[in-house]
Amino acid sequence: MMGSPKISQAGAEKIRETINQHAQGLAGIGCVVSSEDGPLFEYYTGKKDVLSDEGEQITNDTVMFFASTTKLLTSVAVLQLVDRGVLALSSPVSKFLPQLQTPLHIFTGLDFNGKAQYRSTSTEITVAQMLNQSSGFGAEFEEKVTAWKSTLKEGDKGKGFVNSCKVDNLVHTPIVEEPGALYQYGNSAEWLSLLVQNATGEDYETYMQKNVFGPLGMSNTTFYPLEGKFRNQTMPLRWINTASGEFEVFTSQQPGMLLPREKQDIEYPVGGGGVYSNPTDYIKLIRHLLFHLNHPDVSSPILSSTAIRSLFERSLPTGSIPGLIAKVGEWYGCEADELDWSTGMCLYMKNERRGGFGRRKGSAGWMGAGGSEYFIDRETGVAICFATNVMPSNTPRISEMKLAVEKAIYEALE
Repeated sequence: MMGSPKISQAGAEKIRETINQHAQGLAGIGCVVSSEDGPLFEYYTGKKDVLSDEGEQITNDTVMFFASTTKLLTSVAVLQLVDRGVLALSSPVSKFLPQLQTPLHIFTGLDFNGKAQYRSTSTEITVAQMLNQSSGFGAEFEEKVTAWKSTLKEGDKGKGFVNSCKVDNLVHTPIVEEPGALYQYGNSAEWLSLLVQNATGEDYETYMQKNVFGPLGMSNTTFYPLEGKFRNQTMPLRWINTASGEFEVFTSQQPGMLLPREKQDIEYPVGGGGVYSNPTDYIKLIRHLLFHLNHPDVSSPILSSTAIRSLFERSLPTGSIPGLIAKVGEWYGCEADELDWSTGMCLYMKNERRGGFGRRKGSAGWMGAGGSEYFIDRETGVAICFATNVMPSNTPRISEMKLAVEKAIYEALE
């Protein structure tokens, strides 16, 4: 690990210039950089609603859709239960999720008549497999799960999207691989939010506020973005038409990503992608993890040193890593075993810095639809969180901006 990093005024100005240069015409953007000791840089710029004529600007109180960065939060909740002895990483999840008792039925494909085919397995899904995405649940928008859903009629259990926050759409979707065989970006974390509820007897939002958000001072983080104060703080999620470059109201352009926001429409908060937050709040979590990773002798109010260390350690069986490379290898510039997944984050394990200028080997992080991304670079000694609120978030403009901002941050570090 390097010494405590700093960012000079001149360096901060270069980061702001880079963000401003790439943010022209986009929705509001926030970026925070922290060392283990506290924030080094914070900047918010742009309109809260890019379709509004009012011109209200975002601030560090604005709440954004943080999507799949929720997975780390859910991992923290589950690891707390491990710390308390409620379960172990090797525990079958069926202890608290009776729908996953063996034998499990693995969807293998469609026959010539378009009928779903299955095989049975007695292999239990473990907590560890849920945490590292090797549980057997497939990605909702990819071939196998799409094929299975094609056999269902409207109104059948499991037909709807998991992001609808309806329990039936989750618990009736089968696994598509043997547990432990392959990393897949499926709905493991959604199951884990149900597990936490079942194990604790508390609503997931209530549990997270008491055990994670509250202790860390994350006062602008919630699964219910239109409740109480959040109604006026939440930034609208907008769609950018990649052909015209114009912004649109986000409705049915990518329906599987349109989560309900009113509390009465959320049967359960989805632990894989339902949280709303902002970089100022989220940095409190990742700075906390960085500090306690470096100082395991200092007690953390949320996790044991063993649990924190697990968030930065490889956990995927070698044979399952190709699924992760297929998902994000190109984005990170990695292949073979240069990526892995811990109990809660994607691990950058390439010997070279990302892009030749950015994060170093051992960095851990992830990203979310809408444009959020975070990572913790222990060797450099920084935690970084960036966010905007635009779908689809993998448009070239946003991808190029993220890389440019990462480069500017590392050039500014002293």
